[in-house]
Amino acid sequence: ARGFYDDEGDEEIAEKLGVDAAEVFEARMSLHLIADDDADEVDLAAIRDREEDDATLATEYDIDEESVSRYRRVAEAEDESRTANDRYRDEFDSILADAGLSEQMTSDVREDGLEDATEGMETDVDF
Repeated sequence: ARGFYDDEGDEEIAEKLGVDAAEVFEARMSLHLIADDDADEVDLAAIRDREEDDATLATEYDIDEESVSRYRRVAEAEDESRTANDRYRDEFDSILADAGLSEQMTSDVREDGLEDATEGMETDVDF
């Protein structure tokens, strides 16, 4: 991930690690590390839900099949990232709601406890 954030390409990272650039690409996609230029030749929304095979889309977009496969993997990684982010956002909202409820309950208990403790006591005393 460090190489990605240092703006290194897959080939450069692969060379440093002694692996194939395709492995680096797949690892990045698994980690949802999508670079701006991963799909610069095609609109991902246009191919995201297409059922045609890679050869058909390659002909339509005038690119090679390997690129279509790569773009589909990028689109899939984007979808996975959105799903994961939604899950974390929902969990965060749930935690905030629980915290608000807990705070309200604590406040209510504190107020009830003070009322019980001071019941029958004179609180307005002049010296």
